[in-house]
Formats: sequence, structure tokens, C-alpha cells
Amino acid sequence: MRRLLPALLGLPLVGCPADPPPAPPALPAPSAALAGCADVRPGPVCVRPQGPITVWIDAPAAQVPGAEPAAGGARVHRSAAGEVGVTGHAPVRVAVTADPPGPGRALHDQGRQANREGRGDEAVAVLGQAAAAQAAAGDRAGAALSAALLAFIHLDQGRFEAAEAALDRWPAPPEDGFAQAIEAYHRALLAIGLGDARGALAHLDRATLWAERMALPLAGVFSQQRARVHVALGRAAEAVDALAPLPTPEAPCAAADLATNLGWALLASDRARAAETGAVLDRAVAAYDACDSATATKRANAKVNRALWAHRAGAGRPAIGSLPEGVAPEVQAWAAYVDALAHAAPAARAAALDGAVARAEDAGLGRLRWQLLLDAGQAWWAAGDREAAVARFAAAEAVVASGAFDVPADAGRVAFTTDRSASAAWLVEALRQLDRPAQALAAARRAAPGADHAPAADAVAGLDPAARARWAQAWRAWQTARQALAADAAQDWSRSAEALAQARAARAAQRARVSALFDAAVAQLARPGPAAGAPLRPPAPGEALLLWAQRPDGGWTAFVADDAGVAAAPVEPGAWTAPFKPRLASARRVRALSAGPTVGADLGLGDVPVAHGLDLPPRPSPPATGPVVLVADPTGDLPGARREAAGVTPALSTAVGPVQTLAGAGATVARVQAALAEATHLHYAGHGRFAGFEGWGSGLPLRDAVLELRDVLAAPRVPGTVVLSGCETGKAADGAAVGVGLAHAFLIRGAEAVVAPVRPVDDGQALVFGKALYAARGEGASWAAAVARGVAASGARDYRLFVP
Repeated sequence: MRRLLPALLGLPLVGCPADPPPAPPALPAPSAALAGCADVRPGPVCVRPQGPITVWIDAPAAQVPGAEPAAGGARVHRSAAGEVGVTGHAPVRVAVTADPPGPGRALHDQGRQANREGRGDEAVAVLGQAAAAQAAAGDRAGAALSAALLAFIHLDQGRFEAAEAALDRWPAPPEDGFAQAIEAYHRALLAIGLGDARGALAHLDRATLWAERMALPLAGVFSQQRARVHVALGRAAEAVDALAPLPTPEAPCAAADLATNLGWALLASDRARAAETGAVLDRAVAAYDACDSATATKRANAKVNRALWAHRAGAGRPAIGSLPEGVAPEVQAWAAYVDALAHAAPAARAAALDGAVARAEDAGLGRLRWQLLLDAGQAWWAAGDREAAVARFAAAEAVVASGAFDVPADAGRVAFTTDRSASAAWLVEALRQLDRPAQALAAARRAAPGADHAPAADAVAGLDPAARARWAQAWRAWQTARQALAADAAQDWSRSAEALAQARAARAAQRARVSALFDAAVAQLARPGPAAGAPLRPPAPGEALLLWAQRPDGGWTAFVADDAGVAAAPVEPGAWTAPFKPRLASARRVRALSAGPTVGADLGLGDVPVAHGLDLPPRPSPPATGPVVLVADPTGDLPGARREAAGVTPALSTAVGPVQTLAGAGATVARVQAALAEATHLHYAGHGRFAGFEGWGSGLPLRDAVLELRDVLAAPRVPGTVVLSGCETGKAADGAAVGVGLAHAFLIRGAEAVVAPVRPVDDGQALVFGKALYAARGEGASWAAAVARGVAASGARDYRLFVP
């Protein structure tokens, strides 16, 4: 083209004058939201600003002069109406009007006052009229705020459907950031009342996002509700850590709310019996007494919490007795629990606890129902009725199993089951003492957390067509959002420092949404794992099955199952297999069902091949065709990984098949994902990353990004066998019976054997281990025997074989 330019310039200019260029198309203005207005109308138009207007604009702060970054956009504080310029877009025009308040605002104030004075029925009626009048007058923000207060009153009385109906009928307008935050907060309260942790966290994320965008001073309020959810998820220590540093508000009502939430978190933590917990709950009772607008529910709740602490701390057995009218059903159910605990005789206490179970179920309180069943089982055991006790413990375990899947996969499902592990400990120990070791072992296997925290390999196949369509839609949404984040991150190299900071802030705001999309997809699947009643894998011929269960007293019981039957015996940490060593010495393989203290421990079995099992239900084996994929030093900074790849390739090709190598710059996320979909075996030699709550931030760093744990679970298929030669790729969540490390993700998705270290690995040992491992496989050794050979040759004792 460059050689044609002189000839073109020499052509004479003839013909008609050129038409004027068309006007450029109008550039759309970004979406915007306001705060600091009595109402916000489309435009956006601010009605009667109460001070400076805060404008949030859906555009990078670098494109809005004078703006500051604000959760995926830009924030500008203005004292008047006018234009806000946006580079590359039409400006955002903010108008102000001083329209007088309509009659709905007076009704809103009247309803709020009635609620403060304890006239709840009148408040409900007036606030409903207020919201309807405001909506009719175009005051959508006012209608949404009236609906939020109306929903709050309904929630206080346990009327969940009415609360949801109010929020649905008068939603917050998209232009009003304050109303968006308030609506999301009250939807979170509704979800908390319904026991929907997944929904509560999602709504709190949205409320927090809008509060951050609009610079609203609501962080402390939202933190308290998030702490309540964390308590329900078994993360009480985190809740205490979040609430304890918050300053005590001057207003008695706000101080009472904070003391109540902190006291509840302390009651659920290992500080439940401490004097400080009683002191916090005393403050809550006193503060509500000084709060003129405290409802009967809040006052009663504070007193019930204080009485519950007295029981647990051994400070007496106070009974609650009758409660005033208008107290919410959930508080009445907890009061019935406290009254039941006041019975000194075990049989009377057990009967009273049994009687309160239905009340907890009617109120939708899964945690209380579990606690009642657990305490009733202990009381029946003390009363001498062993069968009644076992029945209560088993019923408590059913509550745990049904509730675990309702916890977001990455927000504490393992913590949820671990927090409620007392019922499993009592059930297993009761069955053992009744000389039913096989039943005790089955109960312990079904109680182990972790097997139901992610989609099993064939879970989609079990869905009906409508559910499968919902799953596919949710899964595609997650994949699309995940890919968009990765694509945006790939452009960071070209951004200035300011633009890079803005891009990272925007991605941080999107990660919560991506996580919610992932969990929404998982939630469509049938409940997998032993807890759902799926068949348990029996020991294979010549295989010995080992499991360790913690007793109510904190000690451990070991179980063994093999061709000779099931046996149980107490064990001490560090001597995990001592009672059964002679029996295990002749086993072809020992399958140790993963428990936190034992995965990283030396089981002292010498040359006996050992595999650590997740105890997933039986399933079809993956096809054994496809290439062997070797990923080598994808980040380009591990010469030891390159030496390992070169050293294991000959033995790997002999043992498994021809090797396709993806090394250095060639090991991108897209290429590795494509290879995994076809591979029969994967060997990864590179960095490993164990991170995130319960391991959900773990991943394999590749050339352009990280192959995350979720990416493994989202893969259309994974290789049947996998070797992850990277630090901590076999590590599970700290202290959990079964975690969600990378090795576990491959197994959950369908792999049959994964070899990975539970701690950092030495480069030289990794090379020797890999060569010995594949040499043994080439000679026909099982994976368990090959791992034992590799450990013996290299001294790398932190490698483990994981199986389903």
C-alpha cells in the first residue's frame, strides 16, 4: 500500500464537491446514581437535596475529572446541579427540583412514630398507605423506604411472606443509591430470618457495594448482619473479631443492637461460658431498657440470650416463662429451649427438649432444632434410654446434612458441618458403646464434611430437563463472568498506575458477583456425597479402610474395615494406626479416609501402600483415551520444574503414553483448559497456591493467569489421573476433615487418582520422586505402590495419593 501513495496523490481533483461528513452519533451517558436527596427521579433528578449530592457514575474514575474511585465506578461530591463530564462519553446531567413533599411523606413519618411507640399494627397499616401514596405520586425512593420499614416490622413479628411482598411491591429506583443500599439490607434481614445464608450474603454484598459507592456511613450496621450470618455458618470466631472492635454507639438502641449481636457471636464461640460474654449480654439488656423504641421482640431476645449464657456458664438455671404479646416466633422458640434446660432431672429435661423441637421447626430455626435434638439425645443418654438417645443424635445429623448444601460452597460449608460436629461425635460414640461398630463407621463416614461442597462428576446427568436447563444457564453466566475478569486482567500490562488501580478496584467489586454466579450454578445440582444418602464405597478385596472419628471428650477413635469386618479402638495422636498394625500389615492397600490431623501425618505403616480417600460415592470411571499432558514451568521462574519435566518425560511416555508438553509461554490458561478436556493424564510441574477461605482461592499459576480451583470444577472433564508437582497442591483446608484443595477438586470433578504434596516440595526430590513414580507404573505397579516407591527413592515424604 505504501508504494501506491505517490500515484494517488498525483490524480487531479475532479467531480462534485464532497458532501459534509455526517454528524457523529450521540454518545450515551453512563448510568448514574445519587445520594443526599429526599427522592431521586429518572434523569437523574435530585428532589430537595439535604446537603451535598453524591453522584456515582458507571465509568472509571480516570474518565471523570475530579472524581475518586468508588466500587467499579467514579464518585463525585457536588453542592449543586449541573453536568459531570466523562471522557469519551456524554456528560452526566444532574438536575435538582424543589417539589414539595407529597402526602405519603407525612404518612411515612406517622407510621415510623407509631412503630417507635409500640403500636405495630397501626404502623403496618399506615406505612402501607404511605408507600402506596408515594408510588402514586412518583416518589419511588420514598415508597421503597416506607416498604423497607414495613418489611422490618413484619420481620420483627416473624411475618416473612409479608415482608417479602412489601419489598417486591415497592422496589428501590436504580437512580437512588441510598434506597438501593437500604432495600438490599432489608432483603438480607429477610434471608437471615429464613435461614438462607446464601441469599443473605449476596444481599449484604449488594448493600455494601452501594454503601461504598455512595459513601454512606452504614459499614458498621452491615458488618453486624454479616457477623450474624457468619455465626449461622459456624464462623463465630470471625464474627467476634469483626464486632468486638466496633465502637459503642451513643444512642441506646444502636448500642443495644451491637451488644446483642456481639453477645450472640460470643455465645456461639469457644468463649460461650466466659464472664465477658455475660457482661456483654447484660449491657444489651440494660441498653434495651433505655431504648424507648425497642420492640418486645428485641427486649425478650436480649433476656433469652442472657439466660442461655447463665445455663452454659453454670450461673443458674433461670426459666423464661411467659413472654409479652408480639414477640416473634423465633424468640419464643429459643425461650422454650431455655425453659427446657431448666429441668434438673435428665428424663424431664429430655421430654421438655423433645417438646420444643416442633416449635423450632415451625419457626424455621435449623440451628435451634439441631441444638434441641443434640441436647435431648444427651439427656436421654443420661436418663438411661440409649435407643432414644441414638434416635435424637441421628435426627440432629439429618438436620446438618440437609442444611449444609444451603450454605454457599465457598462461604463456609466445611465450617458449617464442623461447627455442628458434636451430634456426629455423640452418634458415633453411642453406636460404638452399644457394640455396633459397622453402624458407627457408616455414621462417621456420612458425617465427614467436604464430600458435598461441590458438583460431583456426574451430578448434571441426574437432573430433570428443567433443572438441567437452569444449571446450564447459571453455569454459562458464571463462565462468561469469569472469562471477562480474566480478559480484563490480561490488559493490566498496558495500563497506567492510576488506570491499573481503578481496574483492580473494579474487578474486586465484580468478584463477589462471580462467586455468587458459581454458587448459583452449584446450587442447581442434586445434593452429592455420603451426607445425601448415596451408597458408600465398600473396601475392595484385600483393601483395608481406615477412618478416625473425634469423640465428644475430644479424643479419637479409629475404625478399620476389611475382609474380616469392622473394628474400632481408641487411639492417640501420633499413633494413629497402633491398634491395627498387625491387621494392616498384610493389606494390599490401605484407604485412609481423610481427616485433618491425619492427612499430613506419618501413619507408621512402613511399606504398606496408602491412599487418602475423599469418600465420594461410586461413579463411572472416566475414559482412558487421550493424550498425556505435561505442563512445565509455566511462569518461567522455576528451573527445577524444567529439569523435572525433562527428567520424567521418558518414564512418563513409557508408563502412560506419548507426551504433549506445554511449557513456559505455551502454558496459557486457554491451552491448558483445552488440553485437560482431552487428556487421559496430567503432570503439572510448577508453582502451587493454597489460598482463600477453606482453600477456595487455591490455583495453579500459568503463563497468563491462574487456573483456579473453580476452573477445575467447571471443566467439561478432567484427566482420569493427575500428578500435581507443586507446593501444597494436596493441602486441604486447615483443620477441616476434608478440605477443597486442588487435588480434591480434580477428584470431585471426576479423576480417579491424584498425586500431590501436602507441603512445599524440594526441586531435587520432586525430580527423583517423579522418575521413580513413573518407572513403577511402567512396571505395572498400582498408583499406591508407585507413590510408595517414589517416596522411598526420593525421601519426599509429603507426597500423597488421593482417591475418590
